[in-house]
This record gives sequence, C-alpha cells and structure tokens, in this order.
Amino acid sequence: MTTFLQGQEVGGRYTLRDQKNGSQSLWLAVDNVTGDRVELRLAASAAGQLGVAQAAVTNVRGLIHANILRVSEVGTDGDTLFLAQPHATNTESLVDRFPHFKAAWPLVEQLIDALAFAHGAGVGHGFLGDDSIRVGADGNLVLSGFGTPPRIVNPSLPDVADPADDIHAVGALLFRLLTGNAWQEGGHFESNTPVSQPTQQLLLAMLAPHAWDRPRDWHEIREILSGEVVSASESDLSLTASFDRATPGPSIPAAAIPATGRSHVPNRDAQQVPMSVVAGAGVILLLLAGFVFFVLPGGSEAPLPAASAPAVPAAEPEPATAAPAAPAAEPERLTPLEIAQLERFREEGQELAAAIVRKQVELEDA
Repeated sequence: MTTFLQGQEVGGRYTLRDQKNGSQSLWLAVDNVTGDRVELRLAASAAGQLGVAQAAVTNVRGLIHANILRVSEVGTDGDTLFLAQPHATNTESLVDRFPHFKAAWPLVEQLIDALAFAHGAGVGHGFLGDDSIRVGADGNLVLSGFGTPPRIVNPSLPDVADPADDIHAVGALLFRLLTGNAWQEGGHFESNTPVSQPTQQLLLAMLAPHAWDRPRDWHEIREILSGEVVSASESDLSLTASFDRATPGPSIPAAAIPATGRSHVPNRDAQQVPMSVVAGAGVILLLLAGFVFFVLPGGSEAPLPAASAPAVPAAEPEPATAAPAAPAAEPERLTPLEIAQLERFREEGQELAAAIVRKQVELEDA
C-alpha cells in the first residue's frame, strides 16, 4: 500500500488532514466536492478486495438509522483501497464516557436497538469495538463502520460480517461494564460478582466460543438486562435506607443539659401545675360532694337502686264490699335521670381526685 501524507489527495476527491490514533490506515479528510469532513479508511487493494467492498457498501445502502454511520463510497487509488464514511465530531468511547453498567444502560439500549435493526435487515457489523461504539457530542450512541468488510480491518476475520460476531462483541462490552475487567476467552464470573444469575448466564451464552451457541433474540437480551438495571437500583435503595437508619440523630450540646444528677432531664417547667389549678379542682370536688349529699333527694343514706328500671308493684285485689283502702306510702325513690347524673358526678369526682394525686406526686418529685 502506498504511504500517504497529510494534505495529499486520495481518489481525486478527498484531501487527508489528520491521522486517527496515529494509524496510517485511518484518516480524517475533507470531501473536496461537498466540503464535508469524512473518515477515510485505507487498505492494500488485494485481488478481489474491491468487489467485496463494493458489495458490502451496496448491502448497507438502505441501512438508515439515527445511531448508525455507514460507508458511503468505496474506490481505489493505485494499489490502495479506500472507504469513506461521514465523520461524527467530538465523540468518545462508550466505556470511557460511562465505565459502569447502570450509567451506560441508556446507551446500551440504543446499541441493542441499532443492532436489532441491522440484523433484522440481514446486515452485520463484524468488528465492533471501542473505535466503532462511540458517544456523540449530543450524548447519543454513534455506531460507525457498517459496510466495511471485516477482513480489511483484521485479516483473520471473514469478508462478510456475521451477526453472531456482533453478539459476542456486545457480550464482551457488557462484561466489562458489569465487572470492570476485560473478557478473556474461557473466562467466568467471580463468585462475589454483584451480577444476577440470569444476567451471568446470558453473558456467558453471548460469549460462547461457537457462533451457533450464542443467542440471537435482541428482545430477550434487552429484557434480561433491564431486569439487571432494576435489581441494581433496588440494591442502591436498600443500601441508602440502611445507611439512613444507621445515621445517628443530632446530638444535644452538653451546655443545654442542666447538671441535676439524673439520667434524663424532662422539662419540669412544662409539667409543673399551678397551685390555682389544684385549688380549683379541690373546690369542684367539694361542690360535687355537697350536691350528692344535700341536693339530691333521699340524702346520702338513700340506697342506690339497680341500673335497670324499677319493678312495678303488683295491684291488690279490691274487697267486694269495702271501700278501697288508701295506698301505703312508698319510700321516696330516685328517677332514672337522677341516677344517671349521680353516677356521672361520682365518676368525674374519682377522676379529679386521681388527677390531683398525680399532680401532687409530680410536684413533690420536682
């Protein structure tokens, strides 16, 4: 492949500006026809490579998605094959922007949507990685490189992208976000890894060595991963609640506590009862007693009848010839209303007496 320099023109249309990542094969360039900035990938033009690249570009021509950047043109310059795609400015790697799974989940959802759309159209990417899974300046996912034959990027890869390779690449990305470690073939989850069993089983299946063992249903993958997000959120809430319960309450300054020698210091001023209240309660109690003994009929010696209605005396038969005798004088009885009032006054008197005793005890303790 010809060695190119900054400012050199490629294919009679693109002017090279800057190398990407110091690589001779990746350049930022300017389209001399439109004035747009593009990413240009350069590779040695092996036999038949141009036809493979043209077929790949044709295959992605209808792949129009908000998160997907695809190769728009392919051609040759001498012995060099070039592929041009639009350039997304100010992007950064997803794992650099969001190194943890929970924070990266909205971008992972966009990645799943984009790949589900591409795979549904029969198109794979083939070499997903940090250079192709990016976050744009607007915070949305940028998935670049669609339409590039994988063999141009890595000679060990096939000419045509296999969607199963995308499944494996996403599994490796998720493993890194969930554990903080890069996936190694034959790896596993540590026993203390805070990842649910369904998610562990899903990722190990996505990272299976053989393509036919990897899941292909992006809807199912999304469902399991969304459950992991909910589980992580509930765990955070549980930890927060535990921390709040363990946080001690505000301390009381020592200067605010009088030195009384007691283990606790209640507010004596708030509990203290004025003597006028005690005296008033005593007067009310005496008045109630006077009412019971002097005002109600029958005095204090009148027996208290039962709470039920008084029995009606049986009528005596009249003599056949003699005039009816005058009824015997019945003992004076209390009416039901008077009985109820008496009971109420007695109960109130007992309550007042008990309240007075309690206040006197509190005053003595003070």
